[in-house]
Amino acid sequence: MLTLNLFFATLTISLRKNERTYKDYVHQQNVNELFEAAHTKAGEANYLR
Repeated sequence: MLTLNLFFATLTISLRKNERTYKDYVHQQNVNELFEAAHTKAGEANYLR
């Protein structure tokens, strides 16, 4: 749940900015990887229905 909150908060912040720095880009990539990992883990645990 925390990962989803981080993902959407970062996405919202990114959309509000017209310019993204490289640091922002790297942070977004890290959040995306965490989100993907959590989604995959949930799928493997059969939480997604």
